[in-house]
Amino acid sequence: DGSITGEMGANVTNGTWHYKPPGSHDIPIEFNVSLLPRSSNTLGVLSSKAVGEPPLTLASGIASAVRHAISTFRKDSGLPDEYIPLTAPVTPERIQLATGVTADMLTF
Repeated sequence: DGSITGEMGANVTNGTWHYKPPGSHDIPIEFNVSLLPRSSNTLGVLSSKAVGEPPLTLASGIASAVRHAISTFRKDSGLPDEYIPLTAPVTPERIQLATGVTADMLTF
């Protein structure tokens, strides 16, 4: 599974940095599922059986990637290389405003 242990035998790859979300090529051709009747998870929060941390933490990378793309675009366009606030939700309008693109910069 790609786990790495340290000198003392502790798992050092148990965080989201090493989590690889499944992609479209990871879906099996046949995927049969059955649910356990009357099962419980007494150790989970409110008996939860789901994991929400990886999608939540990985989603923050999208905003970072968009901010990096905006910064690169501004640098390539000769615009000032300054901090551009980008608040969530990162909408197309906010991205356009952050890039500094104006209508006269567009050619058809």
